[in-house]
Formats: sequence, structure tokens, C-alpha cells
Amino acid sequence: MTPTPSHWDSLQLELIHIHDAEVLPWGRKVKAIPPANYYRVWLLRAGRGRIKVGSRWHTLAPDEWMVPSPSMSAQEFSNDSRILSLHFRARWPDGGLLFDIDTKVKWPATRYPELEAASLAIHNSCRQSSPPPYGESALPETLSFDQYLQMAEVFRRWLRLFCASMTAEGHPPTTQAVLDERVRTGLRWLNRLPLNATFREPTLAEHLGLSVIHLNRLFEREIKISPTAYLEQRRWDRASYQLLNSNRSAKEIAYELGFCAPSYFSSWVKTRSGKTPTQFRNRAG
Repeated sequence: MTPTPSHWDSLQLELIHIHDAEVLPWGRKVKAIPPANYYRVWLLRAGRGRIKVGSRWHTLAPDEWMVPSPSMSAQEFSNDSRILSLHFRARWPDGGLLFDIDTKVKWPATRYPELEAASLAIHNSCRQSSPPPYGESALPETLSFDQYLQMAEVFRRWLRLFCASMTAEGHPPTTQAVLDERVRTGLRWLNRLPLNATFREPTLAEHLGLSVIHLNRLFEREIKISPTAYLEQRRWDRASYQLLNSNRSAKEIAYELGFCAPSYFSSWVKTRSGKTPTQFRNRAG
């Protein structure tokens, strides 16, 4: 009997960053936060915090976990706040997120003590492998293969515990229908492609044994987006996160993503967000 193909390998998982220290000055009062396509998971250790979702504010108390909605629009923390903060991406190819969170999910840290232990294991693993600056990837390309495997292992262990906690709190993971095998293979190919690489759809079509027209029809049918648009979304994920969560210049980010000149990057950001990189970074209206 041939087993039914699992859809879970279509899920995009990425550990973005982990931080266990005081809330940095720029993060203590932030307005006009754009909707995110990743999750923030917070354990407040000291101080006070609150987030805004829609028109309502929601408080965060010490020794309490909170998972804000990706649609949160503002955050405030007291000057003495210390936080364990983990950012990660868990998204289906069609853009749907792994958990549906309208406002926030929160629980006392004592309810699932193993979750904090697993979070600290990730943090310690990052520190042992020369931790990147805040906002940089928690799994940088400079890692050795052994370091990468170790960090991937502790992240997946944490993710299992996190999913169990979310399920117990009434927020089980979402699921997605099994994708066409050719689309799944194409997605794996696109996810391995460096973000600064030149991409041509005929190359992917040939790899899958399809015409370009058939390739686009399959992608549009299965995940409602073309291969080119999918890769552009990957670039935007990286660019927007870097602009909002790091001190890297727009020029550095532009060259990392393969833009030949910062002016092209600026135009690209403005087309996607309606703002220049500086305005987007400053969350200008």
C-alpha cells in the first residue's frame, strides 16, 4: 500500500531570532507596526507591557507568555522590562499561517514550564555559535553543518512543545490540503534558491518537465500565486523584517537581495508598501 503523502513538508518553518534580555530602547514604544507574516512569542520576565490589536490594548504581565496576533499594530514596554522573545515563521505556501490568532493567546509560565527550558536551549545554542546582531537570522549561513543541525534540532523540539501549548490553549495548528507533487518539488527548489539569485521561470519549468504556461497554471491552482511572485514574497519577507528589526542600511539589504543599485531597491519597497525604505523603517504614515 502506498502511504498518503504528508502535507506537513509543505510548511515553511524558519527560526528568525531569539532575544533574552532587556527590551531594547527602540522596542519600548512602537506605533504603526505593519501586519507580520511571522509569529512573536514573548515571556515577560520583568516590567510591564501591552500590545494594540484593532482598537484595543492588551496587557502582558511578568512570568506570562503571550503570542500576539500578527496583525498587532503597536507595542509598549516599561523602561525596566526584560523579555524572552522568539520570532519564527510557520506558513503554508498559499500564505496561510499555522495558527489563527485574532488578538492574542497568553498563559502563565508555570503552566508549561518545559516551554521556557526549550526556549533557553535555543538561546544557548545561538550564543555558542557566535550570535548574530539583533534582527539577523538565527541560523546564519556562517554556521557549520553540525551547528546548523544542532540548532535545527533544538528549534524543532521547542516547536513541538509550543504547538502542544497552543493546542491546549484552544489554538491547534491549521492544516492544508495535499499539494500536487510537482508544485511541492517546485517549492522546495524555490526555497533553496538564494535570494540574490537571478530566477527564470523556464529554468524551473524544465526542471519539473513542464511548459511555463502549465507551471504557472499549477502554481495558481494549488497556492494562488506564480513561482515568480512566490520568490518575490520571500525577498519581501527578508527585506521588511530587516528594515523593521535591524540597523542594517537599506544599501546593505539591497545588495544582499540581489538589487544592482539601492535606487531599484527603494522603488521596489515603495511599490510593495507605499513607502520608501526610510519611511517603512520609521513606520511613517
